[in-house]
Amino acid sequence: MEHVTPRRKDGGRISRWGRMAGLGLLVSLVSPVVAAKTVYWLYVDTPIHPIALQYIEEGIRAAEADGAECLILQLNTPGGLVETTDRIIQRMLAARVPIIGFVAPSGAQAASAGFYILMATDLAAMAPGTRTGAATPILSGGGGSQENEDVKTLRRKAQNDLIALMRSLTQRRGRNVDLAVQAITEARSFDEEEALRQKLIELIARDRSDLLKKLDGRTVVTWTGERRRLETGSATVAEYSMSLRHRILSFLMDPRVVYILLVLGMLGLYIEMTHPGLILPGVVGAVCLILALASTQVLPVNWAGVLLIALAFLLFLLELKVVSYGLLTLGGILLLILGGMTLSRSPAEWAVSRTFLMAFAGAVGAAVALVIWYIVRAFRHPPATGQESLQGQTGWAETDLEPGNVGWVFADGTLWRATTSTSIPKGQPVRIVRVRGGMTLEVEPLSPSGLKSPSDS
Repeated sequence: MEHVTPRRKDGGRISRWGRMAGLGLLVSLVSPVVAAKTVYWLYVDTPIHPIALQYIEEGIRAAEADGAECLILQLNTPGGLVETTDRIIQRMLAARVPIIGFVAPSGAQAASAGFYILMATDLAAMAPGTRTGAATPILSGGGGSQENEDVKTLRRKAQNDLIALMRSLTQRRGRNVDLAVQAITEARSFDEEEALRQKLIELIARDRSDLLKKLDGRTVVTWTGERRRLETGSATVAEYSMSLRHRILSFLMDPRVVYILLVLGMLGLYIEMTHPGLILPGVVGAVCLILALASTQVLPVNWAGVLLIALAFLLFLLELKVVSYGLLTLGGILLLILGGMTLSRSPAEWAVSRTFLMAFAGAVGAAVALVIWYIVRAFRHPPATGQESLQGQTGWAETDLEPGNVGWVFADGTLWRATTSTSIPKGQPVRIVRVRGGMTLEVEPLSPSGLKSPSDS
């Protein structure tokens, strides 16, 4: 058969080298589009709260829209809110992109809520020197046998619900169900070696590059049943870090920060009320209260705790009006501590430590006591300006003063109209008893020892 070489439209022949060059150019143009793979990398290094939920949801949406090869959640969290954890897991299970959990760097943990999130991932990995587990729900108890029984019932209900969730997550992933349940019932924790040996995780990786290398060519099965062979060896890593807005809001989600903002806000208003005209304490206090109230919109805040903190500052104000010898201030400090202890509706997950409460409330109480001391001291001193400052000062009679008549005295560098209940001759030193009618002084005679008349000076 005769080999026919394709001709160009102009009648010329296309050379063999020309065809190879054209094919190479086509491959160079198409291959980047075909081979480009993207791995989204998210950092969950905060407690699990609503801001972490927003961040993870936005990251999953971005990875889905970009058609990412997979999404990696780098976990380092002590835990957080159960309700928020449930919503995060729901979004992860519905994701259209494989999700890999990676507890890193060395020394990190995925405890409590972080353990549930790790078990919900399509593939779980840990770095050397990390740990996970300790997922027992804890509820605060109260006094009385009946109340304790109610708390035990609530604990059993919460624990059984979480056990059912854990069984569902681990069975579908082919992980060790019994050991995962022990992390809930017995608060067990596992290092990376035990977790791998007991089939709680699938990989141990030193760092990012090691993880991407070990993921390359591995097949994962998503929650929806889709099988995906990962190609991460030459993938581009797109870091989806928390924005500045997320970081600020995450900082405000700290229960200690919320408590500090509430107390400082009320302290600023307290100082403004006791020292009108300072302005700055009032402005700072108002800003702190606004930030604290913004945090309460997403945190499980118990408003009874907020009211107890407000009542504490009411007692501080009453200390200025009522002679309590410090008892009202002490009561205010105790209310600050009690308000902090009851500030959260989920004290086991989102509470302020008692040590911090006592130290901070003591510092605030000392500051308030100092303010009260300055106020009381100011009240005890005579006025330094105005007509009231004349009371108790001395002067000299410029005219003879008789009871029932108005004369003149020289005091504070000025001549004043004056009355007296005792005859006082001209030039006699006098002491001002009080100011009457705006410009008239009531005076009494004073011993002349040590005093000089203005005429003698």
